[in-house]
Amino acid sequence: MHSKRVLYRTAFTSRALAPAAIGIAALVLGGCTQSRARQDTYKVANSTCSYMMPTVSGTRTYVPTQQSQNFAGAEPKGAPDSKIAYPNPETPAFCDRPLSDTLPSSLEMADYTHLLTATGLLAILQQDGPFTVFGIPNSALETYDAQTGNKLTSPDNTAVIKEILSYTIVKGRWPLAKIKQAALASPTQSVGLPTLNGQLLSAWVDGPSGQVVIGNGQGMTSHLWVTGIPQSNGVLYFTQDLVLPPVAQQNAATSTSASAASVTPANPLPTAQAQAQAQAQAQAQAQAQAQAQAQAQAQAQAQAQAQASTVAARTQPATATYTSRKENLATPPVLQLP
Repeated sequence: MHSKRVLYRTAFTSRALAPAAIGIAALVLGGCTQSRARQDTYKVANSTCSYMMPTVSGTRTYVPTQQSQNFAGAEPKGAPDSKIAYPNPETPAFCDRPLSDTLPSSLEMADYTHLLTATGLLAILQQDGPFTVFGIPNSALETYDAQTGNKLTSPDNTAVIKEILSYTIVKGRWPLAKIKQAALASPTQSVGLPTLNGQLLSAWVDGPSGQVVIGNGQGMTSHLWVTGIPQSNGVLYFTQDLVLPPVAQQNAATSTSASAASVTPANPLPTAQAQAQAQAQAQAQAQAQAQAQAQAQAQAQAQAQAQASTVAARTQPATATYTSRKENLATPPVLQLP
């Protein structure tokens, strides 16, 4: 006896295919609008390129006291000299990984990564970008935090911390060769790099050493420690010092005139003597303001002359925005230890 097999056929009508079509369309549209999502690893070509990131925080942070046992008990002997027990291991940075993966793997970027996470900036470094990050090492952040009374560790200063760190993240991919080319081609011998802070980070080439220096245009500068590790969504640098965003200068003349206008007369009675005194005071204030303005103009002229005479020997060039879009530089960056 053979059993009969019944074959059931399903009619694939337009009504039956509608849910599947909607699902596929949603997936396609979702993949096309991931501008703020994590970088898609399937779009990044695998690479064997890697760099070793230096570490100096090991022996500086972990310095226990050596003790020698004898009949008199334990005696302190100072810092250990063992390079095996307390090493400074270098950590690898892979070129096909995003900045958000490389920064947490570096011991020297531990404080910097912690602050990026607290301010929400690390999530931005997961995106396609590209971004150029000038990471601040632990020692520079800890020194600034101690000088400012734990300003970086206070939860009330999150907005200030975010402003400082966003000044270290530059929009675009800026390898070392591109920065040098842009700076040397500029009339001011410098280039202004646009940051997430909204302000420009100045970069120029130091003449005697040929190294790239960054600054805020107000006296704060830093040499580079690690000069450009390529990443899948940008470039990673290590700085040697902290460079704060430029601070807006207040107009002294405006504040002086505002404070003078807020002064009330000592004798408000409308007498002839009071009016004469008020007129004399007004004339004296006008003369003082005129003298202050004349002094300010003289100082401005003197500064302009001094700047014009020291253009050839300047230590920090002015900021100029680089608008070229040449991306044909392929010189591999190298690590430079301080």
